[in-house]
Amino acid sequence: MTPAKAHVNFHLPFNQSETYWLALFPHVLDVALSSALKGQGLQALEGGGFSMRLSKPWAEKWKPLRAVVAQHNGVQTCEVALIPSDAAPGLQDYDMAKTTVT
Repeated sequence: MTPAKAHVNFHLPFNQSETYWLALFPHVLDVALSSALKGQGLQALEGGGFSMRLSKPWAEKWKPLRAVVAQHNGVQTCEVALIPSDAAPGLQDYDMAKTTVT
């Protein structure tokens, strides 16, 4: 049996990165919502989502994006993912991090 390490570092994503990737995955996508998200600087992903690279503090950019989603009645039908990373995450990374917009 291997003894436990006396000191373990935990990686807390919100403290770890200067760069984040925010992705939105609308369940129902129309031309108006697509255009509005692109107008906010998001780029289309393969698989039906949109993403953008953000720097800290990411919450300042999220507030207007959430307002766009709400304006298009997408709050109940949209998932969001936020991933700390310098490099663009893959769709599998986004899938693991998705949560419903609230």
